[in-house]
Amino acid sequence: MIVNHVFIGRGPAKASDLFNVLTWASLGATVNLYVSHPDKQPTAEQHSFASLFHLKQDLGNGVVCEYPAEHLFALYTLVDGQARGVADRVKLISLPATLAEHEQAVPGPLKLPTLGWKTGILKFLSSMSEWWPVGKKMDDAITERLFSVVDATKFYLAATKQGIVCDMKVGPTPFFPTHEGTIGTKFISFQRGNAGAAGFENQLSGSMCEGAAEPRLTYAKSGQTTGDGFGSKTVTEAARYFEKITAAHGKAMGALVTKSLGIDSTQMGGSVVPDPQSGWKGPVCVYKHPRDQSWAGRTLSESEKSRAKTDIDQMAAQALKMVLDRGTLGVKVREAMVELTKFPGFNIYA
Repeated sequence: MIVNHVFIGRGPAKASDLFNVLTWASLGATVNLYVSHPDKQPTAEQHSFASLFHLKQDLGNGVVCEYPAEHLFALYTLVDGQARGVADRVKLISLPATLAEHEQAVPGPLKLPTLGWKTGILKFLSSMSEWWPVGKKMDDAITERLFSVVDATKFYLAATKQGIVCDMKVGPTPFFPTHEGTIGTKFISFQRGNAGAAGFENQLSGSMCEGAAEPRLTYAKSGQTTGDGFGSKTVTEAARYFEKITAAHGKAMGALVTKSLGIDSTQMGGSVVPDPQSGWKGPVCVYKHPRDQSWAGRTLSESEKSRAKTDIDQMAAQALKMVLDRGTLGVKVREAMVELTKFPGFNIYA
């Protein structure tokens, strides 16, 4: 299994993000983090595993450690262990370098329908320093542009790379391994059907099918027009291009309906998965309430927040038990994952 994540931004990534990455690794998955930094030109990009979590030994370079001292053990253990191969299934990959190698890396039939995505994303990354100067604080315009480039990159990777592409807030549950065979031949997406989410969400997509084999090519062609428009000056300046990308993803999944594998909490490939009153029992879990979208201006009720807190706590407990039972990660990493669940902000509804 190959799991691809996209990380564009200053960070730090949340403790629950790192927890999910390592939960995928505990299943034996190779986890690729495609990284890019908005303060650097693509050719100058450099990243370390530690930098994603603001864990640099030299704090004099303007990086502020945002975690309480008593919790640093977990993150330092994981970061230090990276160099020693403790979690060597987690790999950092330069997104700009991947895009630059498009001609060599992408199978011939997929080159044309994904070329627009590739070109637009590179243009977008190259212009980042213009609309996000070093030291500038996050605002709505920056956030919405980041959403756009991340969603575009997820579409591109899902079409061109073997494996599944998902947000870092998406993690596996113990139900997931029973569906790996299907993912090897079909294209998947995600629906939180029990939450009233409309249509397919591009928080999770892709398949393990190789090369330009169907259904990957169908997915790529369905989003070609949207990809060709990405990266233009008007797109870079306009805020919510990511809504068009989400719509393109939904259209692509519609074209794949007879070949796709829709994932939600209650149904997967026609097989019913129980969704009790408390807890999330599907093959994947999302550590965020489905109506909690920062761009939508929605406010959750207290009962929704309470339910979300319960769900996230139970999902984390299930995932942690799976990691501990499998024993596929080193003892220190497993101990550190236990500590991660205690971090302030791990459950954003706490």
